[in-house]
Amino acid sequence: MQKQLTIGQLASASGVSTRTLRHYDAIGLLNATDRTEAGYRVYREQDLLTIQQILTLKYLGLELSKIKDLLNRSDFEIETRLRIQIKVIDQQIEDLGQIRSSLSELTGRFEASGVWDWDQVHASASKLSRLTNEKEKKVESHFTPEQMQQATELRDELGDEYITNIQDRWAGLMSDIEQAGDLDVTSELAKSFLDRWNALTKETMDAWSKKEGLPEAITQGYENNSYETVEQAPKPAMFELIQRIEAAQ
Repeated sequence: MQKQLTIGQLASASGVSTRTLRHYDAIGLLNATDRTEAGYRVYREQDLLTIQQILTLKYLGLELSKIKDLLNRSDFEIETRLRIQIKVIDQQIEDLGQIRSSLSELTGRFEASGVWDWDQVHASASKLSRLTNEKEKKVESHFTPEQMQQATELRDELGDEYITNIQDRWAGLMSDIEQAGDLDVTSELAKSFLDRWNALTKETMDAWSKKEGLPEAITQGYENNSYETVEQAPKPAMFELIQRIEAAQ
């Protein structure tokens, strides 16, 4: 049974002020579970996870209204989203390293010469603009409401057992390919991987086709590398390997 928390206890545990928690309650972002007879808000320990999600998504640049929409969706799985957010944050760390390097070079040249290198200024600004645009696209690519809604409806129609079976077979195939190491694309083993890949692809696409536009949306997502940070999804290198096997047969 989860422990109940007062608003003060939740604020202390999360580092979020009571004023902010009241605001979240007022706008429907994080509602109190209950109220005492005296009218004081009561929360659950589970709400700490919700606050963590809110703070992370705010840090990634999403507005409170959009965060509310995400948290209220029935297909919002906290564990999956946490893993995605870790990947996104890792990418941001890399991006910040590039920005720092660019700014250090810019200021270093100014300190050495006493004048600004305007070509370097333009290059630095261009890099920052590109990284900012890429960041926005990466964050948005993981939260397409229409695609997630269709996938949720499809899961309900096909059933968890069917979906889990396909996911397990994909995971098994990708694991077998990875364990094969430096694979000879002309070998019988490579051909067996290709046969399994094609059979699973057909079965998966047939399932996706039950929802109009879903196959195209997911295919486009793979072409744009939108699922690069999704642990269960095949990576570009694996698609390239399959293409090489196919070309060698």
